[in-house]
Amino acid sequence: MVMTLLEYQLDMLKVEIQANDETIARMDEITKNVKQWAIALWTVSVGGALQDSGLSPYVGATAAIPLMFWLLDTWYRRIQRKFIWRTMQIVPTASSCVGS
Repeated sequence: MVMTLLEYQLDMLKVEIQANDETIARMDEITKNVKQWAIALWTVSVGGALQDSGLSPYVGATAAIPLMFWLLDTWYRRIQRKFIWRTMQIVPTASSCVGS
């Protein structure tokens, strides 16, 4: 069976959509893990700073930990939005080609 050019292009679009969906799901997992690590490390650092009276003045400095993780999360979300944008560009094209 010989594929036409249109069928081949549609198959490639389907593969790209599937790859984008997998990447978006992976990015969701990464950002979830980043948030969990931020909470865990911040909790430990605040607890450690409060446990030792000499470190109590540095409790406010522990705010840098969630800030760093927030920047990392922002980076991954930016990448994820690019994949979402690309998928939104592909789906209407693929749908219109299948419908005709």
